[in-house]
Amino acid sequence: MSTTRMLVLGCVHLIQPVHGYDVRKELLSWSADSWGNVAPGSIYNALKTLTKDGMLEVVDTDQQGARPARTTYRLTDDGYWELMSLVRDAWWNPQARQEQVFAGLSFMHLLPRAELIAALKQRVLSARAQQTSLEFQLVDVEALKPPQVGEMFRLWHRLGQATAEWAEALTERLERGEMKTADDPAWQPPRRSAG
Repeated sequence: MSTTRMLVLGCVHLIQPVHGYDVRKELLSWSADSWGNVAPGSIYNALKTLTKDGMLEVVDTDQQGARPARTTYRLTDDGYWELMSLVRDAWWNPQARQEQVFAGLSFMHLLPRAELIAALKQRVLSARAQQTSLEFQLVDVEALKPPQVGEMFRLWHRLGQATAEWAEALTERLERGEMKTADDPAWQPPRRSAG
């Protein structure tokens, strides 16, 4: 799965119709270049590829003076379903890379609350199973391998523990209704009182 693909589709979905420059600016404001390894140039390449693949459509192209032309994009139906597939994979795949999980978190509001909770509970089970497996493996590693290999297994074990604890805490927040999900009403600005 391409993290850049998910981020670009998701960002276009959030603020469409949108210029490529604004997609780049938005993703950089999320620090996606740091945690998602998304380079500014890859954003523009993704916009072109996604358009060619029918996931995005060009709404308009305008040019002001000597500046380069600015293209405005919108998500297609195929693009929406591709985005949903990528987000679901990030949530349900326990082998998803860290940047994919982070990108999936960026768009968790697209999934229903019950699905998010179920995916998190599955992630906890997977992390706990991996921890148990590593505990058994560590006995062999400590007896047969150099000490630094054992440290790698200890770190791996701790990362699994941290993942399980994080997923349990987020599950509780979702169960309390603290996070916005797809089945919540859309946010509305507060009404001003007449007077």
